[in-house]
This record gives sequence, structure tokens and C-alpha cells, in this order.
Amino acid sequence: MDIFDEKVIKPMLIGEQAEAFDSPDYIYEIKFDGIRCLAYMDNTGTDLRNKRNKKLLPHAPELSQIHKQVDAKCILDGELFVLKDGITDFYEIQRRALMTRTKDWVKCKVMASDDCVICGYTQKEKSMTSLILGQYKGDELIYRGHVTLGVTLRNLLSHEPVRIDCSPFGYVPPGNENAIWLQPELVCIVESMPTEKDSFRHPVFRGMRDDKIPIECQMWESK
Repeated sequence: MDIFDEKVIKPMLIGEQAEAFDSPDYIYEIKFDGIRCLAYMDNTGTDLRNKRNKKLLPHAPELSQIHKQVDAKCILDGELFVLKDGITDFYEIQRRALMTRTKDWVKCKVMASDDCVICGYTQKEKSMTSLILGQYKGDELIYRGHVTLGVTLRNLLSHEPVRIDCSPFGYVPPGNENAIWLQPELVCIVESMPTEKDSFRHPVFRGMRDDKIPIECQMWESK
């Protein structure tokens, strides 16, 4: 891996301030009032980094296509600045560099809701309880994973679950060797993000259902 891929070098910074002078031993450039940065460019894109290796392209998206101006992989050391009426405006580039995730942009998650059979539970660190979930596929009870967020042992025990000596799935799913198994007769609501996998993605416990029997908790068949 070379320095282009590692991206660990820093832009060249001013070493000292001196009086203006003229000498054939030096190459001169204008010091703009901006942010010193490196531009990593190849045929896949542009990557801007400051002296702390922070990515700057999200703050200056206008420069996302400058890699199209070069014919080979390269690293350029330069100044990132904003011009207003022909004058550099350090406040404006600083404002951009400090800009974050805005309240005008709101993320709304799409959640799926499932009815699941509580088949047991496990105790985790910091007194956390994780419910072992199942759903039916026809008459067969299928292991569907766990839910921890929103679960309390007090709430579960208030519904008087019946302990049993073995897994109701007919086998012990991996990671459940220390589980406390329950008669699969309690139903709960679980919200999760949609996924094509057999287990739930970021599941959240939303409460118990007294109006549904376990056999009604059927797995959805994908078409």
C-alpha cells in the first residue's frame, strides 16, 4: 500500500513568517486566506483531506469532479478557499468546514412489525434481558433470533411465563446455551427494519399481545 492509499501525509504548512524578499532560490506563490489541504485524485474520484486527515469534500461538493482534470493518479497540495467579489473569505470556508448533520434534514425509518412467540430469555451484562423469539411456519416453530431493546425482566415475569427444561425448537440455537426456556405461549410485538435475512434487523420490543395465540404468529413467505 502506497501513500496514496494510506492517506496519512499532511499538507505543507508555513514554517515561519518573514519580511518580503526576492531570491532566485525560491519559488513564490500567493498565500490565500483558506484551509491548507491535500487532493487525492485518480480515475475513481476526488478526496480532499485537511491537516487532521478530515474529509473535506462533503463541505465543498463543488470540487467533487476535479479528478477529471488529471490523466493519472496524483496528490496535490493546495489551499481550499472561497472567493467573494474577488477577495478570499476565510469566515465562509471556516463556516463550511465546521458545518454538521442539520435539523432541516430529518431521517424517518421504515419499520416492519411482527408478532412473535416468546420462547425463552437470556440475561446479559448490566441486568439486560434478551427475549428469544420464534414464529411458526405451518405447525413448526422456527427460531427467529433475539430482541433486547425495550425488554425488562419485570415486565416479562408479570405475565407469569412457564419455565420448561428444554428448547421448544427441538434444538438449542447457537449462542443460547445458557438460556432459560419458556413454554411458547406468550406473544409479543417486535418492530424491526426490513431485511431479506431470517433474523430481525435492529429489533425493538413494543409490548405483549393478549389477543393472539402463538400459532397465529406465522412467518411471511417471500415470493
